[in-house]
Amino acid sequence: MRDKKNLVVLLVVAVLFGAGISITVATMAFGSKEPSPPGAARTSSYSEPSPRPSTPMLWQVSINARASQSGATAYAGVAEDASEHLDRYDAPLPPPPPGNFVQLYFPDPDLAEKFGNASRDVRPPGGNTTWDFRVQASAIETVTLAWEVSKVPASYTSVQLLDGDARVLVDNMRTTASYVYSPDARGEVAPFKFRVF
Repeated sequence: MRDKKNLVVLLVVAVLFGAGISITVATMAFGSKEPSPPGAARTSSYSEPSPRPSTPMLWQVSINARASQSGATAYAGVAEDASEHLDRYDAPLPPPPPGNFVQLYFPDPDLAEKFGNASRDVRPPGGNTTWDFRVQASAIETVTLAWEVSKVPASYTSVQLLDGDARVLVDNMRTTASYVYSPDARGEVAPFKFRVF
């Protein structure tokens, strides 16, 4: 068995690019105090993930929309260094899957300008605490909205679900776990609001 000192691992990363394949070979020496020999490849197509945000999220809720064969989840939250506009916490909405689907998203114009609708919208403390969101179902069937709001601070005495006209549908989302509705047409987009105060 080779001495650990001389153990060399060849990492071959094949990356499809256009019509061809480019190969990157990285050579790393383990268990040796000596530097890698001159000319050893030290490249890699792997990039380190971004560091964790310096300021963590203060709180976040999830809202889920589910029909018989599909579902979607979006997130609303608050962070110290977030913005009322597009920031590093906001995330784009992925395209719908083939077949019947349900989409749940935040239609913020600032986000839409950059990457379309958002699946996560994070605001700063003391900012607007009403999140407009939309649910679109490709089929005419019952849709159930459910949520996880346990992280909302107790300082917010009201956690509500409203319709697009700001009429209260669920007065206390802490004690009521879901809301059910039926779209009137295939592909209908239903407006809702999530509000804390």
